[in-house]
Amino acid sequence: MIRFKIFGVNFSISFLYICLVSIFLIYDNSGIVMWSIFSSLFHESFHIIFLCIFSARPKCVCFELSGIKLTKSRELNFLQDIIVLISGCFGNLILFFICCKFNIRIGAVVNLCLFAFNLLPSITLDGGQILFRIFENFFDFSICLKVCFIISICMAIFLMVVGTVLIIYFKNPTLFFTGIMIMFSSFFGKF
Repeated sequence: MIRFKIFGVNFSISFLYICLVSIFLIYDNSGIVMWSIFSSLFHESFHIIFLCIFSARPKCVCFELSGIKLTKSRELNFLQDIIVLISGCFGNLILFFICCKFNIRIGAVVNLCLFAFNLLPSITLDGGQILFRIFENFFDFSICLKVCFIISICMAIFLMVVGTVLIIYFKNPTLFFTGIMIMFSSFFGKF
């Protein structure tokens, strides 16, 4: 694990994350990986901007195999939390429209996919965190966690089933591996 501090914010990057990104960069000739990295950082920067707006700048930014995790310095109220969670997706939507305006198709597709993907109701993604915050208003924490975990697992299974069909008919394993990643992060991620 590589650890460093910038402007009082702790950063940590797992070696597995670095290895995976490096392998993707080596074998990608299309530019999709570079756009994905840039768009993911853009997405996270919107979360950080809105955390700072609400005086809850991040305490830690962790780059892990299951994704990029932000730890806030203080708790936010319900509305602020929802705004921070949705802000990353909003950033990808802005970048999508900018790419469309300048006819950068690969950038537009990557950002539209990141926008939609992050809104999926998986506990480790923004959409699942939003769902969790909404459920928290009506149910006990442990019940919310169980319900969101079950929804995440169902989402992962659905993606793997549809991904299997895509592998059979189109030789494209992306959705299948996305389902595996969501399953893995649901079991082993920190929320």
